[in-house]
Amino acid sequence: GDVTTRVSSCYGISEILVLCDQASLKPYMSKLAGKLINVFGGKFPSQLKEAILQTMCCTLETGGAMIKAFAPQLQSTFIKGIKDEDTATRDQAQNGLSLLVKVTPRPDALVAETAGVIGPTDSREVQLSAFRALDTILDSLTKPPNATAITKLQAALEKAESYTPDF
Repeated sequence: GDVTTRVSSCYGISEILVLCDQASLKPYMSKLAGKLINVFGGKFPSQLKEAILQTMCCTLETGGAMIKAFAPQLQSTFIKGIKDEDTATRDQAQNGLSLLVKVTPRPDALVAETAGVIGPTDSREVQLSAFRALDTILDSLTKPPNATAITKLQAALEKAESYTPDF
């Protein structure tokens, strides 16, 4: 279908997830998560990417523990979303990372990869989105990140120090 139909479908799936109880969704959660991850990799307009990420966020909110196995793929997907040029897409990816930290078995890798977004890009908007995501991720951690993640955080903060007035 066209983009409008696909966007509507994503929002429809989100509504179904909110309205159904977790027990009835359990057989479908892993299939849904896998399909959403696969489809996000395609070249789509930003409004569809935003809708896909919003549906992923709804999936995490509804059945986070049921899709724990997909945490690495979700992490990669949300990191791609943080790097997007579109503000709404970055906002959804930021929200997804803050939800993912609650179910991921490797929060240190999540911190390190999110901090790693800041260095290679010159886009202030992308860097700011990554910093906002890091803020919510770090607030959700129950123990301090490991040395590797701290090193990445320090590098990100050093890069940000050169343009502190922007933030």
